[in-house]
Amino acid sequence: EVTASQLAAEAFAAREGHVAWHGEPLAVRLPPGRTVPGDAPPGLEPLQATACGDADRFSGAWLVDDPRELDDPPPRGAISVARIRGDELSGWLVAPAFRHLDAVLVDRADAADAVRRHSRALVVTSGDAGSAAFKTLDGLPDLLRSWLARPGIALKTATPNEAERDSWGDFHFAEALGRALRDLGYRVRNDLHPDWRRPAFLPDEVSLVLRGLDACPEPLDGMNLSWLISHPSRVSDVELERFDHVFVASTFYAGVLAGRLETPVSALLQCTDPDRFSFMETPGSVERRLFVGNSKGYYRPMVKAALEAGESVDIWGTWWHEHIDESLVRGEAVPNEDLGALYGNS
Repeated sequence: EVTASQLAAEAFAAREGHVAWHGEPLAVRLPPGRTVPGDAPPGLEPLQATACGDADRFSGAWLVDDPRELDDPPPRGAISVARIRGDELSGWLVAPAFRHLDAVLVDRADAADAVRRHSRALVVTSGDAGSAAFKTLDGLPDLLRSWLARPGIALKTATPNEAERDSWGDFHFAEALGRALRDLGYRVRNDLHPDWRRPAFLPDEVSLVLRGLDACPEPLDGMNLSWLISHPSRVSDVELERFDHVFVASTFYAGVLAGRLETPVSALLQCTDPDRFSFMETPGSVERRLFVGNSKGYYRPMVKAALEAGESVDIWGTWWHEHIDESLVRGEAVPNEDLGALYGNS
């Protein structure tokens, strides 16, 4: 069995050995024992791009140079790499699975900055050592080796699935945290709840559970950290004792837990992305009162107090019709990338 580094080098340095190329964008490594017709090397089998989502059959590097190939997430066991021309960037940024990319090759610095704001991928521009890979594939082994050499962190949230991810604050918190960790030199993967135990091409040195609604099962390989960010009454001491360290988004409650647990406990308050949430100095609607959040099935106290005091409030969220006049609801959701500007203009 080849190592990850050897596999990456094979995938991008040659079209032989354990690697099959299927058109320009795709490199595939198949499990041992498979046979192929014709004169293909032993153990290789032609696959169409649509077949690559089968994690049992795919392992290796997955190249994509068309954003339409990101309508679905890349194969779970693959290292996913995109080659992007700057003038095509807008199409990539709206691709449903763009955030899943592990590495991105771009030809312009401004495009690289935009990618970094929307993705946790390793970004290489035409001014970097791997720039030759933009027009040829010769530079990709170095790009992959640099990605493979990074220590890996898996961020795990209770976000239930891809379809609902954008309405979960936990997901956006993990995405922002992932971008910051990536800038510090880590490989980062954001696992939604169904993905907590999905097979990975490379092991993670650290698993960080952003503890919201759901408990993490038994500890994973490597170092296990928990960051308790909500619902403390639903988290047992038995669960927290499974971790190597527990962070708590409350100075007070961190002290409470530290007095009860054998596991080390630290206060670590929640944070946000200053690139995305940079408030404007001259708001355009300074009189507007704004509330962004779902009703969660009850009359949220802050909204109730404001309306009873005679204040006008613009509300964005779901499930409000049972509690307030629907004319106050401006919409059910705000794209996270637009939320900072909406806050800044209120």
